[in-house]
Amino acid sequence: MTALYKAWSNVFIYVFVLTLMVLHFTVSDSHGQILDAPIIRDDAGILFDRLGRASGLSNLSVSSMIQDKYGFLWFGTQSGLNRFDGRKIEVYKTVPFTEDGLAHNLVQTIYYDEQSHELWVGTYQGVSQFIIHERRFENYTVKDDNLSNPIIIAIEKDSEGYVWLGTMNGLNRLDPRDGSVKQYNIPKETVRSLLIDSKERLLIGTYDGLFTMDPVSDVVIPVEVELPSPNVMTIKAFEEDVLTLGLWDGGVVELDLDFNILSKTSYADNRVYSLEKTYDGTLWVGTWGGGLFATEKNKTTHHFASGESDGSLVHPIVYSMLEDDSGILWIGTNGGGISKLNPRKRDYVKFSHDPRNQESLDIGKINFIQEDKDENLWFAVYNNGLNKYNTRTETMTKYKYDENQVGSLMDNQVMAIDMLEDGRLLIGTAKGLVFYNQGTDTFTPWNILPDNLRIYDIERVGDHELWIGTYTSGLFYYNMMTDETLQYSSTNEDFQTLSDNLVYTIHHDSKGRLWVGTNNGLNLLEKGSDTFKVFKKGSREEHQLANNSISDIFEDSTGRMWFGMLDGGVAYYDEMNKNFVSFTEADGLSSNAVISMLEGNDNLIWVATYDGMSILNPVTGEIRILTADDGIGGMEFSKGHLKSKDGSMMFGGVHGITVIPKEYSEFKMNPPKLYITEVELFQQPIEEKRLFYNGAHLEFAPDETFLGFRFVALDYDSPDKIIFSYKLVGFDQDWIYAGTRDYASYSNLPSGDYELMVVAEGIRYNKSEPVSVYFTIETPWYRTPLAFVIYTTLLVLMGYGIYKIIEARELKRRNSKLAKLNEKLEVVNTELETLSIKDALTDFYNRRYLDFKLDELLKLAKRSKTNLTLIMFDIDNFKSINDQYGHIAGDYYLVDVADTIHKLLSRSTDKAIRYGGDEFIIILYDNNPTSAYALCENIQREIGQIPIQTESETNQAKATISIGLVSMVPGEGMNKEQLIALADQALYKAKELGKNQIYVSDEE
Repeated sequence: MTALYKAWSNVFIYVFVLTLMVLHFTVSDSHGQILDAPIIRDDAGILFDRLGRASGLSNLSVSSMIQDKYGFLWFGTQSGLNRFDGRKIEVYKTVPFTEDGLAHNLVQTIYYDEQSHELWVGTYQGVSQFIIHERRFENYTVKDDNLSNPIIIAIEKDSEGYVWLGTMNGLNRLDPRDGSVKQYNIPKETVRSLLIDSKERLLIGTYDGLFTMDPVSDVVIPVEVELPSPNVMTIKAFEEDVLTLGLWDGGVVELDLDFNILSKTSYADNRVYSLEKTYDGTLWVGTWGGGLFATEKNKTTHHFASGESDGSLVHPIVYSMLEDDSGILWIGTNGGGISKLNPRKRDYVKFSHDPRNQESLDIGKINFIQEDKDENLWFAVYNNGLNKYNTRTETMTKYKYDENQVGSLMDNQVMAIDMLEDGRLLIGTAKGLVFYNQGTDTFTPWNILPDNLRIYDIERVGDHELWIGTYTSGLFYYNMMTDETLQYSSTNEDFQTLSDNLVYTIHHDSKGRLWVGTNNGLNLLEKGSDTFKVFKKGSREEHQLANNSISDIFEDSTGRMWFGMLDGGVAYYDEMNKNFVSFTEADGLSSNAVISMLEGNDNLIWVATYDGMSILNPVTGEIRILTADDGIGGMEFSKGHLKSKDGSMMFGGVHGITVIPKEYSEFKMNPPKLYITEVELFQQPIEEKRLFYNGAHLEFAPDETFLGFRFVALDYDSPDKIIFSYKLVGFDQDWIYAGTRDYASYSNLPSGDYELMVVAEGIRYNKSEPVSVYFTIETPWYRTPLAFVIYTTLLVLMGYGIYKIIEARELKRRNSKLAKLNEKLEVVNTELETLSIKDALTDFYNRRYLDFKLDELLKLAKRSKTNLTLIMFDIDNFKSINDQYGHIAGDYYLVDVADTIHKLLSRSTDKAIRYGGDEFIIILYDNNPTSAYALCENIQREIGQIPIQTESETNQAKATISIGLVSMVPGEGMNKEQLIALADQALYKAKELGKNQIYVSDEE
């Protein structure tokens, strides 16, 4: 009954936790972020990413931003119009001597017409209508269309189809249907902003206040409202019944629809130029030189000045702002490019070393973190003593060894801290134990152990028992009431010996058991026992530990015991079955080198490693990985960790101390918007006027069999980390994992119907539904059904005649041939086996051979930690050789290339494969990257000397080749498809760099 009760108790706990998890991960709004999760939080900082010239931005002055209905971002700059898909930027500019391009490269404003999917681009030489579907500009200028001024500052479009243009010299109304323009005079001439409000009124912001258009008299009239400044730079309607005005030298004013003032907000810099309100109700105010201000719903205002660090605002002049459909705030500046504020990426590093600030945390790994009874935080810094942070005064006090100071710290290497029942701090150093005396602010040695012991961990049990782990002397027990001391070590014969004398960690669990993690096994002392049970590395099938180095021991809120290993991941102890359940890199853990663990308030287990941080769901086994991009500060964590009294979790690392707040919420993202944006035929885009090919049906001629496809996934969270998979239905057996590569290509496709399916997945496990493009490669006439009917008829007639002629002769020969066939059968079988893996034209191995041989060599290279090289190359412009000299000349050339490769490959382990058409792969086993590169150079040089031959003559023309090279010692996670994909990507890069290139993959 007891076992049954425990089993049902565990089931209940699992179901309860799972319910919490489901609730935690499913409550999200249309943006895709957790509801009620403000961008600005007291317990976590915010980070600004940067987008500049290195990202492809055409100019660092970004005057305007919009997002179209398909999810693409458009940036107006002082050097053209930019379209951004998260990875690359496409730039539209003026085209000299034509009217086809942008009216002028200096873009001042953009208006997006969602219904017609068109942009109206205000420039310094008029306005450009960009018909996006047709990639075509229609320009309106002073000279040709009667605009009152070439500089267009503001644009709006009303429900009647008129486009209103605010200029440096009045207001213009453009009718796109006939191109007519009507001009309106404006006091002080300049129109700074325009807005059609919810009452369909045109509001006009000028240097002389707020105006509106009288629809009856068709005259511009002033709005009677007393503003702090007459310079109305921007007008926004973030709420249907509230107007928000940004004023130069006047801050922000809110009006109701009757133009009554609802509020006035002043800022340290009141030169307001741009406004945006984010999903959490925060008003963001961009100024002309004072940086960015943010006013929350509760009217608390924050200031973000520009700075040199990567996480700060890139420039103090905020030119434009946009919140995209995922809640990311984009901030365009006048001279610094774009700052991107992603609410999913927090700055969780609360303590770090600043060489300019003596009050900051000392530099070094964090060995230990402890909170005392006064809520002070104590940080043991590697070789730098102790730092004490007073949470009330927010000041840092530092303690170090000083031979000239009485009461100083015994040693600067502090490895463990524990707080006794009476509130005193007991500190373990590399030279023994010391007490911290709060009254005198000094340290006193406690000589209960042999001299100069390096203390690694301290565990207090009750009010008078201590367990102390050391570096070389095992485990000590000390009774503070009786002064009794016992030592457990690997050489002490008086007790069941400890598995190793290097003790990393100790934990006394809620069941009264003592767990001791050492460098050579896990030790368990049951309650009431005086001998240790030892657990060591074993097999996963038997549910044993993966490694003997136990770095951390942790008990979660359900009483489950967790064990972190330096090279074995994490495992928990299954109480019912008396074995271990493990989680490693193979299960999704960021690293097998686990250094510390804590439990969050959502019952998830946080695992700090030497390579990032993992969040483990103990119920489902799901693992989420956090990297430095998620604001955790760095990738390499150290031993120090603590769950503080306020519920926050602290993890120390080489970067400082990461503090995860109690109310940590991991944002969920909507699936990426996935588009197949380009189809290539023989590496050239096909002539199709399409924005994308999702759902398209295409047809190709029988000889158009070399196709490429480009795709993009719009997820601006971490777009460079989106991974793609694709499958050509009708050709591929399984999905092909492409990693971050956004391109797929196929050559020598047979005739038939195909569907290319693509899926994309973001870093927050948000996976898109598949999108498809359909295409047909037509059947050649000689393979049509009618042709086969004719062939069949002719064959029947010919066969019948031949049969009659040879019938008698064949009967005589049959018996003699039967004997000869038996003799030749073995030879023929051997030849057939060779033919099945060889290419008939080049005598190279074929793709079938590659499939099993590469897999075999990859496994061998992993086991022996041996370098494996893949060289992929193809002949540049091979189609032009076939077109100019004929397919026979192309075949001759391929044979010459093959002969050259055969001569250059000297080792029996070097394998050459014809991958398809004019594409080849060379596998080199047990070589080095330098020799592989040298071989590529030899191949490129030798093939470059091969003349092109026809049946009648040898031509002087020669061809070049492009080579992709990947050379590495493959890791455990590498498979043959990924290795081929890396080589294919390198070959593509070589092509992209201008062909006749060798490109070496830098991925490992």
